[in-house]
Amino acid sequence: MPTRPQPFVAVLALAAAAVMGCGDVEDRMDLSQPGALTSFQVRDLDGAPVSMASSRGKVVVLNVWAVWCAPCRQELPALDRLARDVDPRRVAVVGIATDDDTLAVREFVRQANLSFPIWLDPGRILTASALPGRAIPETYLIGPDGRVRERFRGRVDFDAPAWRARLARAQESL
Repeated sequence: MPTRPQPFVAVLALAAAAVMGCGDVEDRMDLSQPGALTSFQVRDLDGAPVSMASSRGKVVVLNVWAVWCAPCRQELPALDRLARDVDPRRVAVVGIATDDDTLAVREFVRQANLSFPIWLDPGRILTASALPGRAIPETYLIGPDGRVRERFRGRVDFDAPAWRARLARAQESL
């Protein structure tokens, strides 16, 4: 007699797919188009609306993360050092927290003493249509024209010379 999948197993499979990502979403999106990421709008930690359009003309380091994600928590201090080192007239460093609990995000940002802008997208509802990935952490290096130049899945060492060189090359187009 065939067995039916247990509901718990089905829920785990769906959760794993959401966290690990699916290639079909990325394959349908053309992030190489100018301004591809300027359309979505989220909120900052104070609840004010913000969008990628505010960073047009700058190189943007956009990091998608969550408080509960250990690799995210490990990379955020280096991302903060990067944000402190760059020229804010040329480079914007932005984090998008996908947690449902805004208070937990605020508390984490305060305790970690993060200096770069943190935007909120609980459950990644709004950015899902603009950003192809579903795994976190995930970082996008976006050119001043709004085109995604590179996408990094997983933890990034923002202090590494190779990563800093990538950022410098992206700034050459300014």
